[in-house]
Amino acid sequence: FVLALHNSLVVSVGVTAVAMLLGTLAAYAFARFNIPRKRTLLLIVLGSQLLPAVSLIIPLFRMLRSAGLLDTLLALILAYSTFSLPLVVWIMTGYFQSVPRELEEAARMDGASRFGAFIHVALPLAAPGLAATAIFTLLNAWDEFFFALIFTSTYASKTVPVALAEFIGRHSVNWGMLVTGGFIASLPPIILSLACYRYVVAGLSAGGLKE
Repeated sequence: FVLALHNSLVVSVGVTAVAMLLGTLAAYAFARFNIPRKRTLLLIVLGSQLLPAVSLIIPLFRMLRSAGLLDTLLALILAYSTFSLPLVVWIMTGYFQSVPRELEEAARMDGASRFGAFIHVALPLAAPGLAATAIFTLLNAWDEFFFALIFTSTYASKTVPVALAEFIGRHSVNWGMLVTGGFIASLPPIILSLACYRYVVAGLSAGGLKE
């Protein structure tokens, strides 16, 4: 179970890093660039979030098997990113749109590049939104069960939800281990949520941005 906690931590942090890096860049492009059919593309991104996991399981399984990644933590990170990226793109696009363009334009007039304005102006102002989105992404990855059940087969890569499910047998349930394991597994999300509560509220309200 300790190894499963370690695996969940590695996978959750890895998914959050990948989704936030790629998703934030894509969201900024949607918010600032004149992309043809931008609204349609955003709706497609949102629609991909609504796809049921069972519809993706067979193609993902075949792709990971052909790449030799089954039963690895990297397989879970890649699989979880399929539903984490659309969430990050959708949320952060709306948040970047609330950042005043004038601040970035002023930075560019002072000699900053587009990427420099993004790093030094847009990202600091969007920090509450980044924090809230990262927390949601990490918690979703921590709780994911279906992909972890299908793509893992040994304890080297099983995560906490799968480890908890193994306390339930065909003819009996190890209630003591199940309750204890569930309590231990719930502690990291609870502690993280309590510690970052104000960032989540600020990120969702977007009330801290003023021109």
